Amino acid sequence: MSKADEVYRWLLEQFTSGAIAEGERLPSEPELARRFSSSRPPVRQALARLVHEGLVETRQGKGSFRTSSQRGAAAAQSDIAVLLPFLSGYIYPELVEAAGAAIRERGYHALFACSEASPAIEAEILQRLLERAPRGIIISPVCPKPAEPSPNLPLLQKIRAAGIPILVLDHDLEGFSSLFLDDYGAGQEAARYLIEQGMRRAAVVWKEGHRPFYYRKQGFIDEWNRLVGAYKSGAATAASPVAAAAAAGSSYPASALTSYPAAEELLLPLGPESVWIEPIRAFLQSKLRSQHLPLAFFCANDTMALAVRAAALELGLQIPQDISLIGFDDSPLVRISEISLTSFRYPSRQLGTKAVELIFDQIAEHSFGSRIRVTISPLLIERSSVLSLPKEEPL
Repeated sequence: MSKADEVYRWLLEQFTSGAIAEGERLPSEPELARRFSSSRPPVRQALARLVHEGLVETRQGKGSFRTSSQRGAAAAQSDIAVLLPFLSGYIYPELVEAAGAAIRERGYHALFACSEASPAIEAEILQRLLERAPRGIIISPVCPKPAEPSPNLPLLQKIRAAGIPILVLDHDLEGFSSLFLDDYGAGQEAARYLIEQGMRRAAVVWKEGHRPFYYRKQGFIDEWNRLVGAYKSGAATAASPVAAAAAAGSSYPASALTSYPAAEELLLPLGPESVWIEPIRAFLQSKLRSQHLPLAFFCANDTMALAVRAAALELGLQIPQDISLIGFDDSPLVRISEISLTSFRYPSRQLGTKAVELIFDQIAEHSFGSRIRVTISPLLIERSSVLSLPKEEPL
């Protein structure tokens, strides 16, 4: 926990216990810095966060004071809270920027918070939002287990019952209006795309903790195995892109495709990216020894794809000559020429703007109990990380 977080949490405890009453002056910045053996910048960061949340106000030349509940409630009525797993790095800055701009354009105040992908931190923030009662909440909830509901679903239901509209982002959460990508469909498209490029062995890389990863993985496996099963049984139909190619006289005869094995999956351990390299390396080494190295990997996000790339290069493999790669999110790093990763685009700005539009629709129509589902199909951006195998070669 950072020094700023320590100061912030301590002050919240003082407010909750009544040790610092409404309207009372807070300890000065030097006093707080001494208490926490800190420099003054982290103290200022903690105070700024409390001011941003309407819990503290600063008075020129007098210091910082705890606001009254009446003043906080009035301020909250102009707040739209946005709770995300992360606020910095990767795909979220553009979403935050777009959502913040859309909220300000409507004359409201954007209140951003980060759950750090932790159910416990998310619950703590939601409880404070329930007490603060903002005008609306946009949340990308933490859902560690794909088959289980969000651990904070009861708290979300309690907030909605209090008359606070909620828009769920990135998930299709039962009973709530939601905005999310068609992750399952993207996984299916990835499987079709790789088979159309002539790949006959593939693996999907994912990890638990974020439900969209599961649906991307499952869509890929289901579609790959469906296409393989269709050809093995002779039941391929013209509706299949591969079958259509075969019907048009391409090199996709059913007899050749019967050698396709089922898609494999590599489940990465929870934790930072540094803990992924060893299991990825072990997986690749095992497949090299057995001479069954997957020709292509579909990864549930770009960070996983870059980890696979790093481990493959370390083992002397080349991208895409030995391994083709598809990622997800089209993050800025994968667009550089040295990497040039084929990836599905996560439309950050579009999602940020659309989420704000949907939450204000609920506010205007007082339709907190009705449910709206908006699905966006992500676009596959083709680059040079996928090899198109010569169609003349036998499978």
